[in-house]
Amino acid sequence: MAIHYLKNASKTPDTESAGAQKVVAEMLAQIERRTRAPPMTG
Repeated sequence: MAIHYLKNASKTPDTESAGAQKVVAEMLAQIERRTRAPPMTG
């Protein structure tokens, strides 16, 4: 049985960029945490 959608929302640049901004912010936060961490000694 096929899926039938009543409405389809088109993707707008605003919705796409919001997701991208979230991913970039998380990546930058991870990089900053790694660079501020004390060096590991072995």
